[in-house]
Amino acid sequence: AARAGILLGDVLVSLDGRALDDVRDVQAILARHAVDAAVAVTLVRAGQTVETSVTLGERPERGRR
Repeated sequence: AARAGILLGDVLVSLDGRALDDVRDVQAILARHAVDAAVAVTLVRAGQTVETSVTLGERPERGRR
């Protein structure tokens, strides 16, 4: 997330144009996309809505974050 420019305290509102209710929504949306795909992200940072795009990387193995 940090490499994508998502900061501690940012609140994800939507991914790929789909509203997020919980972490399962994030996982389901990301599972539909391949590595290196660009995904639209809407987040709230310090009270301001920010729209950006992130390029997906490979998910790190457990214990290697």
